[in-house]
Amino acid sequence: MKQYFDDESGDNPLLRNDKIKLFEDAPKSLNYWLGFRIIEKYVEKNGKSSWKDIYELDVTYILEKSSYEKYINELK
Repeated sequence: MKQYFDDESGDNPLLRNDKIKLFEDAPKSLNYWLGFRIIEKYVEKNGKSSWKDIYELDVTYILEKSSYEKYINELK
């Protein structure tokens, strides 16, 4: 799904899963679900109040510091 993070085409499956059905069994609001999981991992690693960082830091930095990608790859 990482390939869709920067997609601004208007046909981004993360934002239009209800119509595009790339991830048919995923929640309708896949982008919110995924964002929540990334922030959840970020907070686990960086402390209870670190969720406030999302307002000031670049999303790529948050993703990297959350180690969410590593977490997902270890599930395989």
